[in-house]
Amino acid sequence: MTGWELATVKFRNRTIDLVGHRWIAITVWSLVSHVSLYAVLLVCLRDVGVSNVEVGWAEVLAVFAFARLVTAIPITPGGAGLVEAALIAGLVGAGGDKSQVAAAVLIYRALTWALPILVGIACYGWWRRQAWTTPAQVTQPAAGAPQ
Repeated sequence: MTGWELATVKFRNRTIDLVGHRWIAITVWSLVSHVSLYAVLLVCLRDVGVSNVEVGWAEVLAVFAFARLVTAIPITPGGAGLVEAALIAGLVGAGGDKSQVAAAVLIYRALTWALPILVGIACYGWWRRQAWTTPAQVTQPAAGAPQ
């Protein structure tokens, strides 16, 4: 076996090994990620003025969970548009003010989707700049080695 077939089998074996040995850590960090995203959404809602009386934390959690489920349908990259629509529709349906909910959701998506992309682009640019300005390291042959 060579080429793509070998690479696919190696990737599969490594994935099985990784999940078999690290499934607890993967599960914990996935949970931390989802809880963090939920917390950012909740803070955005409260910051723009959507009160706990209008939309409670449990309703926000239910809408958030549904929106995360929507991202499993790969219609747009990163769920762009779908997530916003699901969050806004769900939160307005739960009793939130349309304009406040829309503002909170757009701030939430800017913080959790657009900002990491911009930071990634900046880091890539910095990395490429370092690669262009740093001279390549030249290794010297060992003493007594034929040249």
